[in-house]
Amino acid sequence: MEVLQELKGAKFVIKSYPKSKARRTIPLSADLVDVLARHLRDYLAGRDDLVFPGLSRFTWARAHLHPAMDRAGIPRARVHDLRHSFASMLVQGGVSLYEVQRVLGHSSIETTQRYAHLAPDEYNNVLAALESPTQTKTTGERVSG
Repeated sequence: MEVLQELKGAKFVIKSYPKSKARRTIPLSADLVDVLARHLRDYLAGRDDLVFPGLSRFTWARAHLHPAMDRAGIPRARVHDLRHSFASMLVQGGVSLYEVQRVLGHSSIETTQRYAHLAPDEYNNVLAALESPTQTKTTGERVSG
């Protein structure tokens, strides 16, 4: 995984090289970028800038993830479970399946469809687009014009 500190509008991004070897850009919160920057500076200065160098996802989970979950008093999870939770939270938060597909790197929307049932009020966006253009979206009051 190659970490780049880029600013695109108001979003920081990370560029990775996943199993498909295709380059993609995913949004990261400013807080996470700060945490990663500190981690790279404090623990990985002069190294290859991998976030977890020399660790497979299984070794990392056993050495770091599972002990952290134990300390937090939450059930253990696999790394891939975190990916599913992330996708589920995005869809439940109203993020479109197309955006989730892009962030997860799914080559086919059919793969992302497994999360479709989690979308809240799937027709809200459709109804909002069909509203009269003379209504404001924030107040719902008619605008004279």
